[in-house]
Formats: sequence, structure tokens, C-alpha cells
Amino acid sequence: MFKNTPFESIAKTLSESAPKLDPSAMLQAFGPMQDNLKEWADLAQSQAQDAQATLVETVQAYRKAQSPQDAMEVAQKSAAAVGALFSKNAKEISALGFEQFRSNMETVERTFPMPQALGFVTEGLKSTATTVENTLNAALDKCTPASPAPTAKKAR
Repeated sequence: MFKNTPFESIAKTLSESAPKLDPSAMLQAFGPMQDNLKEWADLAQSQAQDAQATLVETVQAYRKAQSPQDAMEVAQKSAAAVGALFSKNAKEISALGFEQFRSNMETVERTFPMPQALGFVTEGLKSTATTVENTLNAALDKCTPASPAPTAKKAR
């Protein structure tokens, strides 16, 4: 007796669809996804290099510190640099994410059978994404630490 289980249903769909698969169309469909992943990998590599450079700079500054006061100044500068780096990285991440989101919405508009019926939805989503991105950037600008205030040197 035949039972229609989810596995059998999936297997039937795959076996019926296999002859219709076009490898070149599949590669073309995966192209944008590969491009997006490459952009994320490049961004991650760039941010890792920036973080490494900041760490090396901080370690070298600590090595040059001659007194506890010097070490405190290095710590303050390091904290400010890390905060600025975090803000810069967050902005880059959000910019790439929102850019790819808007690009995906444009792709949906282009490929949808009746783009005029979907246009107001995608435009609304893109507009909302822009508003969220601007709000996030404004918040990051407000919380980005300013360069540390110069400390008064104590007379010794």
C-alpha cells in the first residue's frame, strides 16, 4: 500500500524536476549569492586587519610607556581607538547589509511577473531600510567616543 510521507513527496518532486534542471541557469542564479558572500568575506578580512593594526599599535605604545601615567594614557587612547573602530565596523556592516537588501528588492522587482503590483511594497521596504540605516548611523555617531581629553601632567 502506498503512503505519501513527506520524504516520498520530496523524492517524487526531485525525480520529476531533475530533467528540467539547467546547470547554467543554476550557476547564474547562484552568482549574486556568491558575490554577496565575497563582499562579506572581503569586509571581514579588512576589519580583521584594522583590528590587528590597532592591537599592534596599542602593544607598541604600552612597551614605550615609562610610568603608570603613561600607561593610563595609552589605555585611554586604546579605548578611544577601539570604540572608533567598533563604530566604523558597525557602519560598514550595516551599509553592506542594507545595500544588499536594496539590491535584492530590485531583483525581486525585476523578476516578479507583475512588477507594478509589487512596486509599492518593495519601494516601502527600501525606504524603511534607508530610514533604519540612517537612524543606526546617527546612533553610532552619537556613541562614538571622542578622542580622549588631554590629561594634565602632574609635577614630579
